[in-house]
Amino acid sequence: MSKTILIDDVEATRSAYALNLTTYVGTEIVDRKGPRDTIDLLEVLSDFDLIITRQTVRGKNAPKLILDYLKTKNISIPMIVLGQQEGAENTPHIHYLAPPIQVKDLIELASKVLGVVVTEIMEKRSWPNIFLFLSIIFS
Repeated sequence: MSKTILIDDVEATRSAYALNLTTYVGTEIVDRKGPRDTIDLLEVLSDFDLIITRQTVRGKNAPKLILDYLKTKNISIPMIVLGQQEGAENTPHIHYLAPPIQVKDLIELASKVLGVVVTEIMEKRSWPNIFLFLSIIFS
């Protein structure tokens, strides 16, 4: 099973994304509230397959901070950034999802990055209004 770090400072969003990513992508989620605790985790454990983060977490450019750390340690972990590309260098293993973030789009991109086939259940599922609401509010 793959392991994914999910970074978001809003617990409701983290929970919704984690539930769906575990269910449909089959990845184990390790959640973090910000870039600093993500870097602290990576200091001791770096065998993750994917990092998913919002563009701005706790007022900081989370992807840049994490990418800078990964470069200094010569670690390569693909990253999905939930937000617009803002002056970041064009790096092939960084993927952007522009707002409004739809849970289905996140699942499809995470599946692609991790090399997982999205289940037929996900393909046919109608998404409950709560996910649409979360996508609009927290994007």
